[in-house]
Amino acid sequence: MNILYCAVDLFGLGGVQRYSRYEASILERMVPPVRLTAVSLFAPQQHDYFDQPLPKELTSAHGSRRRFMLDLLAQARCSPPDLVIADYLPMGPFALAMAARWRVPYIINVYGLEVWRPLPAKFRVPLLRATAIMSDCVFTQRYLQAQYRHLPPIAVIQDPVDCDRYQPREYDPAYRRQLGLKHGPVLLTVSRLKAGRSKGHDVVLRAMAQLVDTFPSLQYVIVGDGDDRPRLEALAVSLGLRERVVFTGRLDDGELPAVYHACDLFVLVSRFREGKQAAGEGVPLAVLEAQASGRAAITSKLDGSAESIVDGETGLLVDPHSVDEVAGAIARLLGDPALLRSMSARAAGAARQRNGLPVFAMKLTRLIELVTSKEVRVS
Repeated sequence: MNILYCAVDLFGLGGVQRYSRYEASILERMVPPVRLTAVSLFAPQQHDYFDQPLPKELTSAHGSRRRFMLDLLAQARCSPPDLVIADYLPMGPFALAMAARWRVPYIINVYGLEVWRPLPAKFRVPLLRATAIMSDCVFTQRYLQAQYRHLPPIAVIQDPVDCDRYQPREYDPAYRRQLGLKHGPVLLTVSRLKAGRSKGHDVVLRAMAQLVDTFPSLQYVIVGDGDDRPRLEALAVSLGLRERVVFTGRLDDGELPAVYHACDLFVLVSRFREGKQAAGEGVPLAVLEAQASGRAAITSKLDGSAESIVDGETGLLVDPHSVDEVAGAIARLLGDPALLRSMSARAAGAARQRNGLPVFAMKLTRLIELVTSKEVRVS
């Protein structure tokens, strides 16, 4: 089977990019063998360092949509596709064009906020004409079903996590010192710091301000970079937390396992809203990686994040807009070390069972078998 893979960016460090690299690597290892030809709209940037493998047959259009289309055509002529996959909704128009030209099925991956808003025709038409849609969470599946009367079948396949790479370990005191941390409990958030798309760092900072009397050695590590960093740094200073908060900036992908092991508790409480200014998460890959690393997580109960943990067993769900709820959840877990240890242990097992690469590979393989055999009743 020949698969043409239309990717927005196979080189970046974001969750969509990492999901796509996982997906592409599994497609290349499918049985019976698949020939995967991938074209990435964007090329590597200077800061893009990651450990996941890239497809063997991969070209980049360096941000040019015209060149991207020409590259897709050239690759398809050399190796006519049996299936086209768009790794992100903006790649839908290209996937539709290729699938129509070669009269083959196509799949569109969707995650969350890109479809939690009114869609222009250029994206709505490819979505509705797809042979199948692959969503990383039930939340998005139900949202789409409520918005559109005639939808292709939607397969829910959660984000995968490499449980051989992310494994439970005790923290390394030397690495903690390298980060500038002192003795005491450590919170962690891993995400981009992008203005207008709050991942809840400010809510965690305000929660910390409520907790410092109870946990005088509490610290917070923020991994990631972006244009929202100056605001967050200023907020930490204004709350009297400057010495307690470590901004690492962007880290190489290979350093992430050590960062997860450096914390006691992972927190990602992204704000949620629908509509033109949609915000929120599908299933956040960072929450899964933290759990696979043996760390319980606190995350949102309002969007797909709620599907990333088992509430009360591998972490806690909260209203991401409520400082009091976030502070209460942090206090509950840090104040009960036995509960935190048991949740963290269960988190690692749940991540492997629900989100390990073999589970993802089995579900993806089955979806492709159904789509290419025209049996597209998937769930």
